[in-house]
Amino acid sequence: MKGARWLYYIPGSLWAGLILYFSFRKSNHFPAILFFGFLPFDKLGHFCAYLGLSFLFTIALRQQYPVGAKRFIAYRWMVVAIATYGILIEFLQALPMIDRSRDFFDIVANILGCFAGIFVFNLIFPVRTAVIERT
Repeated sequence: MKGARWLYYIPGSLWAGLILYFSFRKSNHFPAILFFGFLPFDKLGHFCAYLGLSFLFTIALRQQYPVGAKRFIAYRWMVVAIATYGILIEFLQALPMIDRSRDFFDIVANILGCFAGIFVFNLIFPVRTAVIERT
């Protein structure tokens, strides 16, 4: 159904809303748990949240642009949009009315998670190309 492609954007939009909600919610100061001896719990949360966000929007873009160079261009704009979203949230957290702080490494985790979401999506759903046999 060609006209209902916008429905594929609903899960990603809801996920973006959850990220926004938890980003502006008062922090209860995450415990100082380190994964692998160096990765703070907070950064892992940022990475996973943005991995999920880009994964969900990649599903929508794959439906809207099934083949061709337009999909690649759409992926690039998605990365730019999601990275800008994460950066904007981090800068807004520094406002005095919000009981949060801005952290450069949160931005790094957001952007890395965005790229990881596309990578994981392409691992799970690889692009199938037709093999043309020459005769």
